[in-house]
Formats: sequence, C-alpha cells, structure tokens
Amino acid sequence: MSWQRHARALLSVALMVGCSNPPEVETRRAEPGPLVEALVQAWDGHDFAAVDTLIDPLAIHEDLGLGFRGEGLDQIKAFMRQTFERIPDFDWRPTNILTDGPEAAAEWTLAGTYSGDTPQGPVKNRRFSIRGVSVVVTDNGKIIRFSNYHNLAEFYRQVMTKPAK
Repeated sequence: MSWQRHARALLSVALMVGCSNPPEVETRRAEPGPLVEALVQAWDGHDFAAVDTLIDPLAIHEDLGLGFRGEGLDQIKAFMRQTFERIPDFDWRPTNILTDGPEAAAEWTLAGTYSGDTPQGPVKNRRFSIRGVSVVVTDNGKIIRFSNYHNLAEFYRQVMTKPAK
C-alpha cells in the first residue's frame, strides 16, 4: 500500500471513531519534471552526492538497451561509474518532459565520446549522439524507478564507423 493510501486509510479510521480533530498528515510531494532535470544535471556533473538526494535508497534503474537492472543506490552508482569510465564527457539533454502525477516520460539526446567494447571489438574515442526516452516514477519527493530506452544498434553503428579524416 502506498503511503498516500495508508494515510487516507488512517484518516478515515480516525474520522469513523469520532475524532473531531484528525491529525495533520504531512505530505511531501515533488513534481517529477524538476526531479528528472536534477537527475540529468547530477549525471552530467558526475555528482554522486546529488544522486543520493534525488533517488530513493531502494530505487530501481533499468537501461533496457544494455540489459542493466540495478536495485538500490550502490548498484545505480556503480553503473554510473562504469558509464563515466567509457563516456567521460557524458552529455545527457532532455528535449521534452511529460508529467502525469508522480510519473514522467522524458525524451532525450545523449552524446559523448565512447571508448570500450563493441560487437566488432574495442574502439577508442568515438563520438556518438543518440536519442532515447526515460520513464520515471516518483514517490515522497524521490525517484523510485527510472527506465531508459534507446536504440543500441544506432549507438554501435556510430561508434564502430571510422571517423572521416
């Protein structure tokens, strides 16, 4: 049961037993759009301390193109570190953020310089720019789930193509 439903249930019980002054239920809502923008800034700035303030300690992060699923801040931050080793100039830019209650969908562009493995072997310092979408769910002012969808084939096509001289 979500905390909102739990709070409403407690309030209903208090009213049913005749409590004339029900306790105030503190709610801490944050709009998901600014949370998504702050998360993007944290990733772009390699700011692990900011990630700690934005993401719930038990959050889930999925990158479906890479087959990654991380549960909890330690796994999420380990994925970030691994990403920054391969893309040190990570540049994530949201182009459109749609929100509905505690949920958001964000279209974005990710660009950078990649060094790492590909299906055709390792590459070094290859530029890329791909588009994708993230779906974000928030609760109690924190991100509790975010899933990224992007075209991995397009990413590999770009980084495996030798740059023109």
